[in-house]
Amino acid sequence: MTIAMMFSFLPQIIITPFAGVWADRYNRKILIVMSDALATVSTLILALFYISGFQSIVMIYVVLGIRSFGTGIQSPSVSALIPQIVPKDQLARINGIFGSVVAVMSLIAPAVSGIILSFMSIEATFFIDVFTAVIGISLMLTLKVRLHERALQTVVSSHWQNFKVGISYIRNHCLVMSLLVFFGFFMFFVTPAPLLSPLLVARTYGGDVWRLTASEMAFSAGMVIGGLA
Repeated sequence: MTIAMMFSFLPQIIITPFAGVWADRYNRKILIVMSDALATVSTLILALFYISGFQSIVMIYVVLGIRSFGTGIQSPSVSALIPQIVPKDQLARINGIFGSVVAVMSLIAPAVSGIILSFMSIEATFFIDVFTAVIGISLMLTLKVRLHERALQTVVSSHWQNFKVGISYIRNHCLVMSLLVFFGFFMFFVTPAPLLSPLLVARTYGGDVWRLTASEMAFSAGMVIGGLA
């Protein structure tokens, strides 16, 4: 579990600050598509290896790391893309809808995953993940997004200079600094509970799929209720 969590989070933690700079300098739509495609290809390769009989936990760690790397690029790009395509007077409403959709999906996903794993093999779930990702990438490619002003300019500053500007902005705004520090401590203390709950359930009650699904749904429901509150 420890190794899996390291591969799931460390690449994302390392790449996200730089990806935020990339989202301001390059085409955000391309960044989203490329990062999603990277995760999709890695999952497809894993599925093919599993079908061929080569099943290794190390391969899962590697794919977790690749997907984490892609998420680290995709998340800031999506966050930057929404204000670009949404009118300013509708931004608050759209952000609220987007957050609600994410929360609801976090509740639905464990239930659907539990149903799939109850009737299908792990290889089949890999292919379902690949298929849905292809649909998402295809929809993203049909979206017409103009290059933002920063990407059209000839950027003379380096990535490191842009990164230092962001750090300087945070240091000079007490409210932003306070929110980031609070959020950092909050996530540090809250995150272990949902990540380790499947291990607790499996050791105490058994590793039945429906038990693990119920555990995941309980935490997701808490997130939805908290978000609505």
